[in-house]
Amino acid sequence: MSSLEHWNLIKLENKEVWNRWREENTEVTPQLSYANLRDTNLRGFNLSRANLQEATLVDADLSHANLNGSDLSCAELRNVCLNFATLANTKLHKANLAGASCLESNFIRVDFSDAKLHNADFSNATLRESNLTNADFSSANLTNADLTRAQASKAIFCNANFTGAGICDWKISKETALSGASCDFIYLQESYQERLPTKNKDFSPGEFVQILKQDENPLRIMRGNNIVNIARLNFMNGTNRIFNVDAGSTLNYVESNDGSIVQGNYIEMSDDLVESASKIQDLLDQLQRQGMSPEMAKRQVAGDLVKQVNNDPSVKEKLVKLGHLLGTTAAQTTVSDLAKGTLKLALSTVGISLL
Repeated sequence: MSSLEHWNLIKLENKEVWNRWREENTEVTPQLSYANLRDTNLRGFNLSRANLQEATLVDADLSHANLNGSDLSCAELRNVCLNFATLANTKLHKANLAGASCLESNFIRVDFSDAKLHNADFSNATLRESNLTNADFSSANLTNADLTRAQASKAIFCNANFTGAGICDWKISKETALSGASCDFIYLQESYQERLPTKNKDFSPGEFVQILKQDENPLRIMRGNNIVNIARLNFMNGTNRIFNVDAGSTLNYVESNDGSIVQGNYIEMSDDLVESASKIQDLLDQLQRQGMSPEMAKRQVAGDLVKQVNNDPSVKEKLVKLGHLLGTTAAQTTVSDLAKGTLKLALSTVGISLL
């Protein structure tokens, strides 16, 4: 079947006929590039893996549609309805989704780079691990959106609404635009855990942007209901620069050389193993003082150590040496079982088991 025949078939706007044809021809990739599908009813259509490059879908109804793995690069999707649609691993590079309705849509690992998304509604949508580089989310509604591990370097979020969004391990850069963005509260951990500010409290006007924006002033982060400065330190850890919260805390944020900021607790693994062990213990104690259970604190710190190994393989050797040190008699009374368990969990996660 030629691309023209694909166009004619889909223009029938008959979901049963189209989806049956897809089931009977699973090896066929629908060729719909440059197709004019303006104002068409494609609700519930199976468009997975479809080639829709530079297609026109303005005002189309794609709610509940399956667009997993499709290519919508440079497509015109202004005012499209994508409510409850699934678009995992879809390409939307340079696509225009201005004014689109994307309520509860699934955009996991989607390429939004250079896309136009202003005034779009992403309420309760999932954008986990998506590439938002240079995307324009001006005045977009990101209420309760899941932005976990999204890459938002140089993205534009001016006047966007982030209330209730999950931003665990997302990355922004110095060029990420946040002017006028609004937010009552956000979540710092996956599955909408660790609300910031704490329960029953909201950010004051402009406070959210003040926390996230990096400029000439020191970085700031909300601890409890107070903004504290993060002093910039003058050393590098692999490809990352470490930011320490003041007052001697071991809670850190990391800025990579390209200016991206990754949120999380980080411990600089120095060559002084006793000092590193002390830092692990201090961070565990701090997290528990903030209300985290010992088991959750252990998993948090172990996860952060694993991240360091992934970013800098030399850290693994330091962890192994530290593991052997904590197994000595001298360390039995100076380091808690929780710290030892944390290190053991981190090592097992990267494939090392200490005898």
